[in-house]
Amino acid sequence: LGISILSSSIGTINVNYNRINTLSSTAAITSVGISMGTITTQNIYNNKIYDSSGNNAGTLISGINVSGGTTVTIYNNIIGDLRATAATGLDAIRGIYANGISTFNIYYNTIYLNATSSGATFGNSCITFLSTATALNLRNNVLVNLSTPGTNASNLASNGVAACLRRSTGTGGTVPANYATTSNNNAYWCNPTAGTNNHETYVEGLVAAVTNPKNTLANMKAFMVNRDQLSVTENPTFLSTTGSSANYLHIDPTVITQLESGAVNIAGIT
Repeated sequence: LGISILSSSIGTINVNYNRINTLSSTAAITSVGISMGTITTQNIYNNKIYDSSGNNAGTLISGINVSGGTTVTIYNNIIGDLRATAATGLDAIRGIYANGISTFNIYYNTIYLNATSSGATFGNSCITFLSTATALNLRNNVLVNLSTPGTNASNLASNGVAACLRRSTGTGGTVPANYATTSNNNAYWCNPTAGTNNHETYVEGLVAAVTNPKNTLANMKAFMVNRDQLSVTENPTFLSTTGSSANYLHIDPTVITQLESGAVNIAGIT
C-alpha cells in the first residue's frame, strides 16, 4: 500500500499532492496506491500514481480504492503504468475502484493502462464501480486502455476484457440506475482496432462472467440514453508516458484534439 486510511472519526479527510510509485509484489496480494475506508467525506485529488506491479496469478492492483464513506470526490489525479504480468483475474487492474455504497464524484482524472499478462483470463478497467454504489458521477475524465487481455478473451462470457468503464454486475440490458445522469464530457479510448470482443468502452461483470459489452462509444451512448452524450472517443497524444517525467500523461498542446475545451466547469474545482 502507498497510503491507507481505514477509518476516521474526523468527518472529512483530504488526500492530496502525493506521488506514489514503485510498488511491487511477488505474492497473491492486492496492491493499492491510495486505499480509503469508512470516512464520511473524502476528497482525493492532485495525486500522481504510477509504476505498481505484481507477477502472481492472484495479483490485484488499484491506483485508488475507496471502500466506504458517504461522499467521495476524486479529481485531478494522474494514474498509470499498473502491471500484473501473470494475473488471471477478470478485473485484475483498476485505475480507480469505486468499491462501496458511497456517492462517487470522479472528475478530471487521467488514467492510462497498457498492461499484458500471461494469464488467459486477464482483464482490467480504467474505472470499476460497484452495483451497490449510491451513484457514480463521472465527468471530464480521460480514460485510455491499450491493454491486451488474456488469450482466451474471445470467449467474452467467461474471460477478461480491457475496458474503460466497468460495473461490477450486470443490469439485464437496462441502463444502470446508479450511473448518474450527470455523467458526461469524458474521453474514452479502448483500442478498438485490436478486436471487438475483448476491448470495450463499457462492460459489466468482474468475478465470474462478463456481460452487456459496448465495444464502441456509439454503442455505449445508445445504451446509456441520457448519459455521456457529449463524451468523445480519442487516443490522445501525451507528452510522456514515462511515470517519472514531469510531463507524465500531460496532453500535447501542439496536437489538435477533442479534449481541448471539451470539459464543462465544475463549481469549486480548478
